[in-house]
Amino acid sequence: MPQKRQLTNRYLLMACLALLLLGSMIAYHNSFAGTFIFDDHTAITDNGKIRSLAWPWQFLQNERRPFLYLTFALNYAVGQLDPFGYHVVNLGIHLLAGMLLFGIIYKTLTRYLARLFSSREAMGLSLSVGLLWLLHPVQTASVTYLVQRAESLSGMFYFLTVFSAIHFFHDQKKRWLITAGMSCLLGGLTKEVIFTAPLVILLYDRAFVAKSFRESWRRHQTLYVVLSMTMLVMMTLLLSTQPEAVPTAGFGFKGTSPWQYLLNQSKSICQYLKLSIWPQPLIFDYEWPVLGVAKLWPFVMFFLVMLSSAIIVYSKNSILGFAALSFFILLLPSSSFIPLKDLVFEHRLYLPMSSVVIYFVFGGWWLLRQIVKSNSVRTFLGVACVFVVAAGFGWLTYQRNKDYRSEFIMWQDTVQKMPENSRAYNNLGKEFLEMEKVDEAIPYLKRSAQLNPTYPDCYVNLCTAFSKKARFDDALAYCRKALDIAPDYAVAHNNLGATLSSLGRFEESIEHFEKALALGFREPGVYLNLGIAQAQTGQPYRAIKSLEQSLRLDPQSQDARVYIQQIKEKLAQEKPR
Repeated sequence: MPQKRQLTNRYLLMACLALLLLGSMIAYHNSFAGTFIFDDHTAITDNGKIRSLAWPWQFLQNERRPFLYLTFALNYAVGQLDPFGYHVVNLGIHLLAGMLLFGIIYKTLTRYLARLFSSREAMGLSLSVGLLWLLHPVQTASVTYLVQRAESLSGMFYFLTVFSAIHFFHDQKKRWLITAGMSCLLGGLTKEVIFTAPLVILLYDRAFVAKSFRESWRRHQTLYVVLSMTMLVMMTLLLSTQPEAVPTAGFGFKGTSPWQYLLNQSKSICQYLKLSIWPQPLIFDYEWPVLGVAKLWPFVMFFLVMLSSAIIVYSKNSILGFAALSFFILLLPSSSFIPLKDLVFEHRLYLPMSSVVIYFVFGGWWLLRQIVKSNSVRTFLGVACVFVVAAGFGWLTYQRNKDYRSEFIMWQDTVQKMPENSRAYNNLGKEFLEMEKVDEAIPYLKRSAQLNPTYPDCYVNLCTAFSKKARFDDALAYCRKALDIAPDYAVAHNNLGATLSSLGRFEESIEHFEKALALGFREPGVYLNLGIAQAQTGQPYRAIKSLEQSLRLDPQSQDARVYIQQIKEKLAQEKPR
């Protein structure tokens, strides 16, 4: 009889995993039509590093997230820059993460809380958590937005680390210790969010396994030592990485002080909680301004009440307490006193969302237990509630995926939802420029400049727009304004050089093309423009060298070939006979 029950449970587990797969495929099947958006270009389409599989040194050298870029390189090796393959991998990662979350809940309920939950209840609750987490529409920011594979992949490794630790707590087998250490290390080589894993595992240990933190350390110190060693490896890698020329995170970031950032995160956390419960509207780019204490105190008070409540509930050793406290810990990498350029992004909810889902699923089940005494009625109501919520989440996810079909659609959506967002106006204007709709682009770019007069990107794009209209004096003024704000802005130097060339001021343009290259903007177009300017100023051999470099970077460039041929023909004619 026990053997038959075990076989039945195995089939039910397989059915649960199949439901997770089916639900994910239904909700995300239209995500495969999505394209590269915003930071995808920096990390994927314009990233020469991923066009080679020189593992491991190419990815370990001066790179904070080497494993992430290795996965992009593998994608490129298989399908070059076809977004379809990148979307398939992203969804696969998300699905594996959801299955691991299912496994974490199921193992916890059947191994440590078996006196409170039957086997069928454990399976149903685990399936509910996994399904709702997988289908929640806010997760599109980490799944359909390709560059945020950083979030989903590190999240998958995070769950694998916790899953392995749970097994190690039970049987102390070395294979689980190795798996926990390796998955933690790979998660750290993907994104820094894994730094909180040892703390979350310790809280789990204390809540469900050991009777005190001292006992947790005494019984499982080997695991914590291994996890701490992986933290040291990751810290070494981070410290050995060359810092950004203009820091966008950490204490070197000048935009926000640690104290300001910490206070403003109280509002961000409130937004995350709101989106967890009511995921509308979803916004690709918030660009929230930094607020002062006078406007933040209600959020700070709410945050302190929530955190205090989580600590109190955790002291009761319940799964609700663990979920509540882990929510705040999982947000620590992005919502602490370490400043980041942006106050809020939806992809930062990827892991913390699991805590919210756990809290509401188990809170709802506890409530049903208090109200409904009949097992069959309670089960029916529970299944109905989960089905309705999952269907609603799946529909919203499907609808949100449509916004990722093009950058134009996404930025148009963002402008509608965030009418004070200068970055959204700039990027929508840029999309109009790429469609050669210059007159439509200019009002959006000017609105961006009006909203944020110190934003250099909008001035660079205005330079491009007025160059296309042959209003070169206006173009020059906007480019110089961008460089007044950001003197080392490579793209602005390139655009200024191109504008000067259009005015026949080739000597001046060369200086700016060379500056752009020196600042790391080594695009084929820069070498092409530099070569043309050098040819026009009587430097044919330098021109050929620059044009050949442009051709090496872009073998399809017919312009470079034509100019090289013309210069060589002219040199041949000038040779003495």
